[in-house]
Parts: sequence; C-alpha cells; structure tokens
Amino acid sequence: MSVDFMNFEVAEPNDLFKTVDHVARYFLGDSGRVVAWVWFRGEPRLKDENGPWELAPKAHRRRMNNGVREHIYSRDDEGQMAMAFLRQAPTRLPNCPGPTEYGLWLCLMQHFGLPTRLLDWTDSLFVAAFFAVEEKEEDDKDGVIWALYPNRLNRLSQQDDERPGAISMLHPGASKQLAYRAVEAVFKGPCQSIPGLHDCGAIAAMPCETDLRMTVQQSRFTIHASRQPLDAVDLPDDSRFLAKIRVLGSAKAPIRHALMQAGIRRSTLFPDLSGLADDLAATHGW
Repeated sequence: MSVDFMNFEVAEPNDLFKTVDHVARYFLGDSGRVVAWVWFRGEPRLKDENGPWELAPKAHRRRMNNGVREHIYSRDDEGQMAMAFLRQAPTRLPNCPGPTEYGLWLCLMQHFGLPTRLLDWTDSLFVAAFFAVEEKEEDDKDGVIWALYPNRLNRLSQQDDERPGAISMLHPGASKQLAYRAVEAVFKGPCQSIPGLHDCGAIAAMPCETDLRMTVQQSRFTIHASRQPLDAVDLPDDSRFLAKIRVLGSAKAPIRHALMQAGIRRSTLFPDLSGLADDLAATHGW
C-alpha cells in the first residue's frame, strides 16, 4: 500500500511554531528522543489542472493528456538534457565542474532550472513557508509544506548499506555512496534500477553549494531514481518519514507578513539583483 503520512494544518502564523514540535513527535514516536532532523518543502497549492500536486522532481512530473496522466519527459530526455547542458555550459559559465563531477553538475543544472531528478528541500520551516505563501494570486487556494525525516527515508531506501540512514554528499569524494551512484546514472544512460536502492527509489543527500542562494535557502535534496512520486511509494504503514502540513489560504497573507517582518523575503533568499528587484517591486506595488 502507499505510504501513510500524518496531516497537520496551519491556520495562523503561530501554528508554524506548534507544527515543528508536532511533526518531530510524529516522526520520533516512542523512541525517547526529543529532536529529529527534519527537512521541509513548501508549495503554493495542493493541486492544479492535472490533479493533486505530486511530490516528484521536475524531470519526473506528469500532466494530463486525454484524461490520462503521462510523464512530460522520458528517461532518455532526462539523460539527453543533462549531457547537452554539460557539453554547452562551459562556453556560458566560467569555472564549471570537471567532466565527471556529476554531483556538482546536477546541482548546477537544478540551480539554473533544468528538469532533473533532484527535488528541493530546506532545513528551514520558514524558508519552506515562504515558498508556500509567496504568490499572492494563490491566496484563494490552500498551500502545503511537506516535512521529511531524511534519515528514516534513507534507512528505508538503502539495502545492505554500511551506514544505514546516513545522509550522503553529492561530491566527487563520495562517489562510492548510493546517492552519488543515483546521480551518475543520469549521465551514463537510462537507469531502471540502482543496485542497493530500495524500490521507493529516493534518497536524501546534502548538496555541494555551488551558489550563495543554496546557502541562504539551506538547500537539501532528495534524488529520485524511481519515477514514482514520493508521497505514493509502497512502504509499510509505520514508515513515518513524511508529513503533510496544509496551509489554509486564509492564513497565507498573515504568514507572508510575519515572514517579511522576520527577514524572510525574496531579496534575502535570492541574494542577487533579480531577487532585489522582485522584492522592491512587490513591496511598493499592490
């Protein structure tokens, strides 16, 4: 059966603080521990014209076609886009990674918007909340903040690993780790399975920070070798690695204001001239 995850609800800014404790308790259960390392991901809506919003990376997303959900990109498309980017980027960007530094390349591709098998997460609940409430035109729709227990996901994902539950690094020095092999497969041909990776096909990993934006957003990734959405994988009911936090549409404007007062705004999360311009326009416009 598909993964069973807990649902929480945010109706006002103060609920964000309460949610952190509730989510940690849900993940830890009766373990006796009081702290869980949790990652978060914010999205402005629960569903769109294609149905419920799937927890999947851009390269594995689906859309409706004649009443049937179909993948936008094939596995061949994923590899071909990655190889074309790797081949053409050096003339456009100085100091690119080395030809076989695949983890660095995939982080770079994700940063510049290429569809990849990486799904963005953050260490910060408030950064995730920003992305859930930023778009004013979505205030009439409920948003969502996903909470992920990355160590538990990796324990469920890895088979016969020497360090079960450990968080890998997307760095050339970690080339023997499972996460790096899942990245490397993109550049070496379509990969139906990764030896040692459970059928859920996703693993949590720390990125190499190739841009200041990744630092301020406290970026983290899940790598998806499987094309199945993370919220629909076939795992035991007690897996407890995922929680869903619904952000009511009526709470978006107050949360947006509270985050701005706390310094969580577009110009701080996108520390470049484009982020600054967007922030100034939003602040002085209506």
